Amino acid sequence: MRLDSGAFLVVFAAFLLVYNAVPARLKRLLLVVGSVAFYATLDLRLTPLFLSLGVFTFFVGARIHRETSDARRDRLLWLGVGVNVLALA
Repeated sequence: MRLDSGAFLVVFAAFLLVYNAVPARLKRLLLVVGSVAFYATLDLRLTPLFLSLGVFTFFVGARIHRETSDARRDRLLWLGVGVNVLALA
């Protein structure tokens, strides 16, 4: 689905209505599901890559949050950024 299509505008408007109607605790989950669904409309083969990068980034971020050493935090940050940038290639 292209961003400049009428279909995108309709789906996006419907998504915004649903997003505003759900409780706050479900909004993050809805954003993840909506993002995956949007990328799946572009190319279904990219969905596993998108999901795996999201899970990887989540766990790297959680590890950075728990880490006490600034040097280790920096290394984890660059690992996360590096893996995500490599996925673009």
